[in-house]
Amino acid sequence: MNSDENNNQNMIKTIGNYTLCNTLLGKGSFGKVLLSYDNNKKLCATKIMPSSQVGPENKKHLLNEVNIVSKIKHKNIIKLYYCTKTKNTFYLMLEYANRGDIATYIKNYRQKYKSTLPEDKIQFIIKQVVEGIHYMHDHDIIHRDIKLNNIFLHDIN
Repeated sequence: MNSDENNNQNMIKTIGNYTLCNTLLGKGSFGKVLLSYDNNKKLCATKIMPSSQVGPENKKHLLNEVNIVSKIKHKNIIKLYYCTKTKNTFYLMLEYANRGDIATYIKNYRQKYKSTLPEDKIQFIIKQVVEGIHYMHDHDIIHRDIKLNNIFLHDIN
C-alpha cells in the first residue's frame, strides 16, 4: 500500500478546508480532539463536540470562548483557525501543539529518563505560561481552567 492510500484510510471527513484524521489527540468532557490538516497540509487539532453534549448554558460559554479566542494573537496561546457547526456537531480547528499537554509531557519524561524535569525546562515552560496569562490579563481575559492538562507544548527540547 502506498502512502497516499494509507493517508486516505486515515482520513475520516472534510470540514471546510480541513481534513480530519482518525488520530485521537485527546478526549474531554464535551468531546474529543482529532489530528487534522488544512488544504496546505499544515497540521491542526480539531476539537469535536456533539451538540447533544453541549447544553444551552455550555453552548453560551462555548460561543463566548470562540469569540474571545478568535481575537487573541499571542505566540504562547493556541490559535483558533476556524470554527463551524453542522446540524449535530461543533468543530474548532486549532493550532497543533506537537508535544501535547504538560501533564503527559512530564509523565513521559519521568518514564523515559527516570527523573523529574530539569529546572531549566521548568523555567522555560513557566516563562511561556506566564507570558500568555499576562497577555490575557492585559486584555481583560481570565482563563478559569488553568491546569497541566490544558497547557500545551510545541517544539520544546
